[in-house]
Amino acid sequence: MPKIFLDGLYVLSQNWKIILSITAIFSVNFLFSPKAKQEVSLKILLPFFLFSLLLRLAFLRDIYAPSYFDSIEHLRIIKGIVEGWENHAFLDSLQHIVPTYYHLGFHFLASLLTFGLRADPINVMLVFGQVTLAILPIPVAILIWHETKNKYALIFTALLAGFGWYMPGFAINWGKYPALLGILAFEITLSLAYTFSQKKHIQFAILTLGILISTLIHTRTLIIFLITLTSWLFAKKIKNLPKNYRHSILKIQLLGILIFGILIQTEPLLKLALEPYLENHLLITIILILSFFALAKFPRAFYFSLFFILFTLASLFIPVESVFPQLANQTLLDRPFVEMILYFPLSLLGGLGLAGLLKYAGIFANEKKSRKILLYIKSFLVILFIAAIGIISLKNYNFYPSDCCVLLNYDDTIAFDWMRENLPANVRILTAGRNLQVIPNATETNLVGTDAGVWIPQRLNREIILMPYQLDFLSLETSKLLCQSQVDYIYVGSTNQHFNGRQLEEKRTWYQKILFLPKVQIYQFKGCN
Repeated sequence: MPKIFLDGLYVLSQNWKIILSITAIFSVNFLFSPKAKQEVSLKILLPFFLFSLLLRLAFLRDIYAPSYFDSIEHLRIIKGIVEGWENHAFLDSLQHIVPTYYHLGFHFLASLLTFGLRADPINVMLVFGQVTLAILPIPVAILIWHETKNKYALIFTALLAGFGWYMPGFAINWGKYPALLGILAFEITLSLAYTFSQKKHIQFAILTLGILISTLIHTRTLIIFLITLTSWLFAKKIKNLPKNYRHSILKIQLLGILIFGILIQTEPLLKLALEPYLENHLLITIILILSFFALAKFPRAFYFSLFFILFTLASLFIPVESVFPQLANQTLLDRPFVEMILYFPLSLLGGLGLAGLLKYAGIFANEKKSRKILLYIKSFLVILFIAAIGIISLKNYNFYPSDCCVLLNYDDTIAFDWMRENLPANVRILTAGRNLQVIPNATETNLVGTDAGVWIPQRLNREIILMPYQLDFLSLETSKLLCQSQVDYIYVGSTNQHFNGRQLEEKRTWYQKILFLPKVQIYQFKGCN
């Protein structure tokens, strides 16, 4: 843990201007707030944010570029928008850069920070992601505080939302910057709308503007808002029903969640959506059984959370092809987004459960003699659950980049410097890739990069050609294919999914090694001769 804080402090010292600017953008969540909320924010949430921020920034200590292949496209768009700012041709550059892309809110903010601070766009992307993760638990905790007025439940919720499960934090390894920022905008909108629930015209304005901004950042947040509205309306109606009807609806909710959970488990691709909550952090999810203490004390919020889970799981099975024919085989929410958003209702249930449990403990304090005992009981419960979440989460949580998704390592940076100095600008470089399928039953899959070679166009302005990393370089057909594709060089990267260097060594008449590093090699292709 000390190493994590030291790494976080180092990154903070190197990027404090970017961090301060991003934090200032999202401080709107605390402006024009009631005095009680401001006190909670300053005394509890601000220290929690600083603690969380240092832990998150450690992620960036020894990283050379954002993880995963999605980050390359994000960088391309950001750099293009920055060029538009610099050339006073923002709209023209936007049409050229993103003719079909639509998650532009993140790229707009990142390009604005890059342009305004004269910062490296890669640094802006990396820091933006970690600051977003540090802020994500705060609006969720504020929602619980509004509902329960319990500071212990607020702390418990913040811990759950921040570190209870490895999602949504792990999504930064997938380059899901727009999705994470969209979820944050969604949470802030709900938090502000709840704050002004007594002033309907202000609440309506907040919801309208928040939905618009969130949708511009990531379109699927619109579906989340619809799920939220539907869940809230249903929960509000249920609150006024007789007790036996409410219990029947609860059974239907739990049965529906169970059925969808079983259906998801039968599909290998969809199964991953529940993995963070059932396999790796099952102990945390089991602790949420205490949420049933909230059933009597906070029924509306309890039923809302269950409906949110139910409708979110159901969205994985609702196709959109009939409305949008171009989105074949896609559903209302895709698997990665569901995997990222499920922490939200689960964190709410945890906070409501602890608040409900403490209220039940208060029932036994009818006499003055028992107040001291009650204080001991409450203190024990608070320490027990907060300590349990803290110890289990921080022990199992990985605050550093996952090996699965880091494409660019130290040897790659050396190889890139060498290529910049020694390879002509018009070469074509073969780079490893694999077929990626994220949608069940999809007939086509995309070929995506699996090592640092995919960064060559952005870093070196050289052309690359993607082919599967399992390519058989001893085959005559492969040699002919490389000739037809006019391949000049072959990049063997430092990840697990790279080209087979032993085959290239074996066929030296076709492949000549021109750069050798412990984890990276570059070969010149001469098979056409």
